[in-house]
Amino acid sequence: MHTTWQVFNVVLGSSLVAIAYQWFFGPHNLVSGGVGGIALLLWQAFGWSTGLQVLLYNIPILWWAQRDLGRKFMLLTVLGTLSLSGFLALIPVKAVITTDPMLNAIFGGILCGLGTGIAMRSGGSTGGLDVLSVALNRRYSLPVGDVMLAVNALIVAAAGLNNDLEVVLYTLISMFVSGKTVDVVTAATAKKTLLVVTSHSQEIARRVNEEMGRGVTMVDATGAYSGAARKILLCTVTRYELAQAKEIVSAVDPGAFLVVLATDEVFGRFHGYSILRRNARSTA
Repeated sequence: MHTTWQVFNVVLGSSLVAIAYQWFFGPHNLVSGGVGGIALLLWQAFGWSTGLQVLLYNIPILWWAQRDLGRKFMLLTVLGTLSLSGFLALIPVKAVITTDPMLNAIFGGILCGLGTGIAMRSGGSTGGLDVLSVALNRRYSLPVGDVMLAVNALIVAAAGLNNDLEVVLYTLISMFVSGKTVDVVTAATAKKTLLVVTSHSQEIARRVNEEMGRGVTMVDATGAYSGAARKILLCTVTRYELAQAKEIVSAVDPGAFLVVLATDEVFGRFHGYSILRRNARSTA
């Protein structure tokens, strides 16, 4: 994916998340998951700027997790964090479309998930809990899903202290809708299998292994028309890593033939990290 297009999508995704916070969640005391949810809670309690909070909370997270992130992903994530913080500072908090809390929970969740998914699909993120969760997974083997669930559970509990039970239920709906929207935007299935026909098999396999930490299987093949010897590379990745894998193939061999297959199940030693997963050597 072209870098300019990636930058545009990360900024676009950040703006959608900010709109969800300022026009749908904030005016109705709803919160989202992760760092943004914490910022919304403290804004509701003390009036602290959500934009400034998001920026300040992400600085130590990104600094601590930088060795676990690829260089390009790190730069796009910093861009996403700065963009989100800026949009939160510029977009006013007001009920623009509807005052119905259910509609705000649903459509706020859709916008938040859409923005997050667009940023992820473009090879970056808006920072926050995703970065922290995968860094904890890589260093301490803590399950990514469990870390995110624990933090979001604490956010929901804190929302219950500041608001009535009805608001908490609407918040749970917004989190559920947001998560499902991210899944729809990033991919229909959790994993993808790549088949790459190339004459630069060694270089592609090396970069996939070093930069993504993924194993690659090489299969000998012969072109039916040309009779030329080729290698077919077989590699399974998560949906979040797909953009990076395609970038590597395109950079090494623009003429490669790449097939992306939906993969429902994988048996064996497959580590289901998200797009944040990077081999530590790629940041050296």
